[in-house]
Amino acid sequence: MKMKKNVQNKNYRRGWRLLAVIGMLLCLPLLQLKAQEMRTITGLVVDQKGEILPGATVKAVQAPGVKTLIATSTDLDGKFKLNIPSEVTQIEVTFVGYKNQQVALKGKTDFKIVLTEDTQEMEEVVVTGMFTRKANSYTGSVTTIKGDELKTVGNGNVLSSLKNIDPSFLMVENLEVGSNPNAIPDFQMRGQTGFTEVASEYQENPNQPLFILDGFETTLTKIMDLDMNQVQSVTLLKDATAKAIYGSKAANGVVVVETIRPEKGKMKITYTGSLDIEAPDLSSYDLCNAEEKLRAEYLAGFYTSSTGSATEQMNLDKRYTTVASAIAAGVDTYWLDKPLRVGVGQKHSLYLEGGDDYMLYGIDLSYNNVAGVMKGSNRNTLSGGITFSYKYKNLLFRNKFTIDDNKSNDSPYGSFSDYAYLNPYNRLHDEDGEMEDSWTGLVTEYNYLKNGLINTRFEDRYTTFTENFYAEYQALQNLRLTARFGLTKKNSGSEDYYPAGHTNFVSYTGDNLYKRGSYSTYSRKDNNLSLDLGAAYSISKLRHTLFFECPIQYEPGEI
Repeated sequence: MKMKKNVQNKNYRRGWRLLAVIGMLLCLPLLQLKAQEMRTITGLVVDQKGEILPGATVKAVQAPGVKTLIATSTDLDGKFKLNIPSEVTQIEVTFVGYKNQQVALKGKTDFKIVLTEDTQEMEEVVVTGMFTRKANSYTGSVTTIKGDELKTVGNGNVLSSLKNIDPSFLMVENLEVGSNPNAIPDFQMRGQTGFTEVASEYQENPNQPLFILDGFETTLTKIMDLDMNQVQSVTLLKDATAKAIYGSKAANGVVVVETIRPEKGKMKITYTGSLDIEAPDLSSYDLCNAEEKLRAEYLAGFYTSSTGSATEQMNLDKRYTTVASAIAAGVDTYWLDKPLRVGVGQKHSLYLEGGDDYMLYGIDLSYNNVAGVMKGSNRNTLSGGITFSYKYKNLLFRNKFTIDDNKSNDSPYGSFSDYAYLNPYNRLHDEDGEMEDSWTGLVTEYNYLKNGLINTRFEDRYTTFTENFYAEYQALQNLRLTARFGLTKKNSGSEDYYPAGHTNFVSYTGDNLYKRGSYSTYSRKDNNLSLDLGAAYSISKLRHTLFFECPIQYEPGEI
């Protein structure tokens, strides 16, 4: 009997132990939840001069038990706010052109983080398009940006990335064109020129900087449509030293773009593709709805005759009644989003390169499709190029031939600003589902959406052939002779077609009815030639180096 009781006691103790183990296992998630308690840290990121750094990346350094990436970026004021698990003991701050910095938290919740410039990040040379100098031997104001840096701040084009990196490269805002992918923006580096004679040396804007591509003068459009994967570096020459190199054309600064050069070895193929999405942002528009708009018009006296005329007041009352009836029937049209869409574009870039110590070759092919947020607007660019380089002893020859074909279409729905003026109490469709104009007893307000449903056409196109040849001869140890020859042929044109049903012709009545509709076409051919010869001689004494440059340029322009 006693033995039976002992066995029961042992079973009883084993049961309790089993329950204890199960309880501990059930409590583990709770312990983990407790260990994963979150806390909030805030801070400010600045450079060594105390200037704020918007867009700096702040991320939590991985810690045991933390498997997800936790990161944020600083706002326009350089401030950040980050929620992190209690296990995280360090954060890392990164910014383009600055050294990465890890900061130990040590129980603090608010930080001021000072980043230092990474002077070793880029090779310390200055490329002016005419020559290459060590940065410490070039006295002008200059900024050099790597191609990889351009892609980290944006995937649009070279110009938009430059604007985001260097504040001195200013894009002049043009609210009339909005986000039209075919609008060529205006850029400034040194403000506006006060010399009208300089305007004759520019094809587009007398205030824009001079653009140099691989040592040859080029256009703003060419840089805008350039494949970013082909860019090696961009150098901004900002002061009078640029004028000493390029003359009066450089009075507004110079943007020097260098493309990648082939590397020796077996043929290497590189492909890059991306999907680009452009979405409209209407959050800054705070417009009245239909009822609010009618109320505002009534309080402003729109429906009260200013002359006291009974006939005029009767028409105003009729208009008010028509509008009020439409609102009562549920009409409240938000016109702003009607001509818009989410634009989905794509980019493809293919590059083949190879060669040996004497001969190098490179073949590039790219396609860029930009879909604007206005329905029907797009920009398509197809580019191809062949680069050939040959070096023998003291001689170097380099030739690059490129073809660019561009076709762009503006939206048939017209200007976005037109839709901002349309009243929300106007109907979008009639009872049969057909788009209609709104007649309110006094005036007729036209529905611009109808223009997108008829056969309109607004197309621009250009095809450019560019041949650039460069030769270099190292005559002596300190003497270098160079020659450049550039030839550009451009065929451009446009077509604009407005059908008779377009709102541009609604005022045509009577004998003018037959004049409705228009078609216009435009074509142009440009041939440009440039030639320059140069000699560079350097003398080194002790720790000093003197450079002598003697360029001779010949640019007859159109031929």
